[in-house]
Amino acid sequence: MKPDELKDKLDVVVCRPALPLDSEDILRFTSQIWDGEDYIPGVWKDWLADLYGACGVAEYHGHAIGLVKLSHLAPGQWWIMGLRVDPVHQHLGVASRLHHYILDQWERIGSGVIRLSTLSTNMSIHHLAERTGFRKILDLSSFTARAMPKDENRFRNVKPEELAYACDFACDADSNLLMLGLIDLSWEWAAIDKSIFRHAISEKRLWWWQKKRGLIMTIDDDTDEISCPLLQYAGCSMEDLPELLKDYRALAARLGYKYARWVAPLIPQAFEPLKRAGFKRNWENSLYIYEKYAPKK
Repeated sequence: MKPDELKDKLDVVVCRPALPLDSEDILRFTSQIWDGEDYIPGVWKDWLADLYGACGVAEYHGHAIGLVKLSHLAPGQWWIMGLRVDPVHQHLGVASRLHHYILDQWERIGSGVIRLSTLSTNMSIHHLAERTGFRKILDLSSFTARAMPKDENRFRNVKPEELAYACDFACDADSNLLMLGLIDLSWEWAAIDKSIFRHAISEKRLWWWQKKRGLIMTIDDDTDEISCPLLQYAGCSMEDLPELLKDYRALAARLGYKYARWVAPLIPQAFEPLKRAGFKRNWENSLYIYEKYAPKK
């Protein structure tokens, strides 16, 4: 091979499955992202071992300079996450190449629906998502309130034998429409599914409210360095929602927290219940959720 031909070959960005030998490169450049606070180093080994999704890298001059992950959240539900590019190689169109690569992987191994999230300020990802057939479905922001102690406990854990009823209740609840039926899995969102609720029941994170007038799902959260429960799902009548949110603040206090959080949709129907329950927005920007359905075969 002639020297010029070899140089041209080395200058090509190649997207391929991630391998253990990429670890040094991935850990090196992700340590420079988000002022060294990127979560990727903590999950990298798990991503490599994931048998149900896919993890891809972009290789350039023999080194991994980009990363993307496809995760299987529930039957027929997939999530794109962890799109990263080495800051010194931002000019090579790596993010677009990785996005197309992981979509090809999904079309090969997956079905149903695929989703992703991105900051409202990330215009390049908005355009990329829309060019590849995604549509924006939610605009979300974080709302917090101080935990509010109450003598009365209006919540009890859902029992394993109540799983089917809890799923039916969640799907039919009026407030479910605020989030378009999606559950917050902590930076990933998925539609209501028995497998998700079953796991929450096993960890005692799915709660009946007011003798089955409502249903919530929670998880511990430390976003923005505020340790508090995150409201992953809230199901009840719209009329009951302000009262449920107030009682959620009481549950947070009972669990030993100083705050309660809900990453809620930026729509008028959510603003009034949040205001009446004492929640205030604490993110300046917001988070967009995009989704795309697999083509019918």
